[in-house]
Amino acid sequence: MPACGHVFHRTCLAAWLSCRARPAICPACRTPAPSPPLRLYFSAAGDDEQSDGGEDETAERSAREQRDRRASEQLTRALGALRTEEAGRRLLERQLASTRRRLAQAEADLALADQRAEAKVAGRIRELESLLEVLQPAATTAATAAISDESHAVGSVQQAQQEQLGRLAKELVVRTLSYTSAPPHQSGRRLAQQQQRSRLAIHRDRRFGSRGRGESADEH
Repeated sequence: MPACGHVFHRTCLAAWLSCRARPAICPACRTPAPSPPLRLYFSAAGDDEQSDGGEDETAERSAREQRDRRASEQLTRALGALRTEEAGRRLLERQLASTRRRLAQAEADLALADQRAEAKVAGRIRELESLLEVLQPAATTAATAAISDESHAVGSVQQAQQEQLGRLAKELVVRTLSYTSAPPHQSGRRLAQQQQRSRLAIHRDRRFGSRGRGESADEH
């Protein structure tokens, strides 16, 4: 500030102090003024402005640091979430691989069990076929023998019936001849007796035939 008391802006003072005139002259009143006070004022004003600029810069730096800190915290949280997600993904991959291994082992065990079951069934079938080959001739022989026995029994019954019928026919002829040669009063009684005997003989023949057929059925 010059001795005259006039105050100027920094740009005006800078232009004034940069002039070649010594001592410096106030632009307003043309009063001479030594340069040291002016320079001191200018320096003080510059320091104040620098001080104000430093506070602004400090505030801006503090705000920037806070922003950086918040961004760093957000980045740290994001990295933590990514690490957690990656760990979960790896765990799922391990579980999936383990499940696939167990599934492959189960499929192999099932295939082996199927092979064993098929082999067992095939062996059982072969055993039954061998047993059938052994039993079939015996069954055929037994069936043939049963048929032969039944045929023999039927033939025996028929032969017995034929013999019985032959005896009855002979007896009937004999009785008829005796009836024709007997007196009339005896012929009636003899005829009645012969008829009775014929009925009894026929009845016995029927019973005998029925019994023979029943025994043949039992033997079959």
